[in-house]
Amino acid sequence: NMNIRALDISFSRLEEEIKNQELRSLVVDVTQQWYYTKFFLLEIVSNENSYRNFEEQIFWLSNDTNSFGHTLRSISTFLDDYHKRQLNMLSYVLIGLLVVYFLFTFLFVYFFNKFSKAKRISLEYKRLLNESLEHREDEKRFMVLEIHDTVIQDMVYSRMLCKDLIKQYTNEKDADKLRTITDMLAGTLQQLRDIS
Repeated sequence: NMNIRALDISFSRLEEEIKNQELRSLVVDVTQQWYYTKFFLLEIVSNENSYRNFEEQIFWLSNDTNSFGHTLRSISTFLDDYHKRQLNMLSYVLIGLLVVYFLFTFLFVYFFNKFSKAKRISLEYKRLLNESLEHREDEKRFMVLEIHDTVIQDMVYSRMLCKDLIKQYTNEKDADKLRTITDMLAGTLQQLRDIS
C-alpha cells in the first residue's frame, strides 16, 4: 500500500515537471495504465468477492501490466533518443566552437604576420633610405674633395701662370686679356670654394 502511494506521488510529480510534449503524452499514458493496474491490484487485495472473478481480474491485470511495461519501455527509448539528440547537439556546438577557435587563431596569426611583415618592410625601407642618404653624402664629400684636390688646384696653378705671363708681356692689349682671364679664374675659384 505504501509502494502504491509512492508510485502515485512519483507519477503526479513527473506529469507536472515534464516540459516536452511528446514525453508528457507518454507519461500521461503510463499514469493511466498505472491507475488501471493499481485499481485491479487493490480490487484483488481488498475485496473478498474479487476472488470469484480472480481469473478475469488477473487477465486484465496482466494486460494492464504489459501495457504499462510497454509504455515504460517507450519512455525509456524516448529518453535514450532525447539524450542522444542532446549529445549530438552538444557535439555540433563543440565542433562549431572549435571551428570558430581555429578560424580566430588563423586570422590572428595571418594578421599578426601581415602586420609584422609590413613593419619589417617599413624598417627595411627606412634603413635603405638612410643608407642611400649616407651614400649621397659620401659622394658629395668625395666630389668636393675631388674638386678641391684637382680642379681648384689646377685653377690656382693656371691663375699663377697667367700672373707670371702678365709680368712678361709688354704689350698692354695682351696683358689686359690675361688680367681678364686671371680675374675670371679668381671668381670661378671663389665660387668653387663656396660650393665645396
